[in-house]
Amino acid sequence: MSNKENLITALKNINIASYALTAPTLALSIGLLLRMLISSDRGKFCRLIIILILMIISWIASMTGNQLAYNFAIEYYDGEQQISDFAKQGLEACFFVTTTTFNLAHWFFAFSYFDLSHRFGLIAQGLPEHTHNLRLNTTFIIGCLFNLAPSAVFWAYNIRGLDNKGSKITLLVE
Repeated sequence: MSNKENLITALKNINIASYALTAPTLALSIGLLLRMLISSDRGKFCRLIIILILMIISWIASMTGNQLAYNFAIEYYDGEQQISDFAKQGLEACFFVTTTTFNLAHWFFAFSYFDLSHRFGLIAQGLPEHTHNLRLNTTFIIGCLFNLAPSAVFWAYNIRGLDNKGSKITLLVE
């Protein structure tokens, strides 16, 4: 078996594993999201709804990115040696959306627990719950920016370098 056959087989296996592991989780999450949206107490679930929506977007983008990578590898090795920059940008966009939404969902989850524990601490001290809202909101926004920045820089670097050596190195590593 040649290197290109090994690569295509590996990408096919990754694609199959992506569907096998992500599709059931995606279906359960969509069902849970619909259940929460139908519920009359959906105001209580606002943070959880946002986290679920971000994770659903991440899983869909991940499956799409793996499928695109597999399709592009087949096209590339079947004689069409040039894949358009638009196709590469689509693949980079899928990976950007995957990492960004995943990171934001986990940041939102962690911050929600931090916020809750902080409010319990204020209640235990006899202070009003909204004592440090400005600090908490600022921390939340800075955390979101820290979660977005690395993915955005990586995406911009890869998009900018599609026609130079950087893209060739990235494609060789992939």
